[in-house]
Amino acid sequence: MPSRRSVFPAMSLTAAVALVFAWLISSSCAFHPGRRDVPDADQLPPGIQELFISTDDGERLHCYWLPRPPSTRVLIYFQTNTGHIAKRMPELLRLAGMGINVLGANYRGFGKSTGSPSAYGLYTDGARS
Repeated sequence: MPSRRSVFPAMSLTAAVALVFAWLISSSCAFHPGRRDVPDADQLPPGIQELFISTDDGERLHCYWLPRPPSTRVLIYFQTNTGHIAKRMPELLRLAGMGINVLGANYRGFGKSTGSPSAYGLYTDGARS
């Protein structure tokens, strides 16, 4: 029977390798960004503006602005963990139809946004928007 002293280092190393592996694959499992079929600005429905927001760490977030004057309310809408914000255009239009200004934002790495998606980036992007 192996002693505790010989088993503990092996268990520690195994746990460390598992944690590093989980960290490395976590973003690829959690995020499925889409970059295909993103419409050009001239293909957007009337009244929708394409814009980019710069983050503190140098990325650019691709967004759609649906202004509804004279409203002062703004709803910031991030898409799910897959695709891009253009695929949520019907929802953005429905929300704007309620008289609310809507900012539809892509996370980094989604749509025309620069960078790669990550949990840290998600928090940073939300705070910047």
